Amino acid sequence: MGKKSAEKRSEERCPIEPSDTGHLLKAVISGREYRFKVLNICQGGIGMLVKASQDTVLATLQKGVVMKMNYINPKGTLEIKVEMRHATRFSNGPYEGDFCVGFSLSV
Repeated sequence: MGKKSAEKRSEERCPIEPSDTGHLLKAVISGREYRFKVLNICQGGIGMLVKASQDTVLATLQKGVVMKMNYINPKGTLEIKVEMRHATRFSNGPYEGDFCVGFSLSV
């Protein structure tokens, strides 16, 4: 069993329940519009689900890329500016093989 690394996050994440489909990120990537499920959110960041089959998205979203997205939730839509921080592959669970892509954000 591998050594587990210490959490580097300074703020607690708030996971979005799997049954809650009202939290999405909408973005235009390589000329195509995508909607991604929001997995978690904290004061300074947001994580979204990218399916393994969306390899064109993963090829475009490299660490440090800055872009605008629309955060859609049950209360409305907010345009946000994000900077890509990581893409972490799920090794088990309901999203096994897919990725959590994490962004730092600002309004």
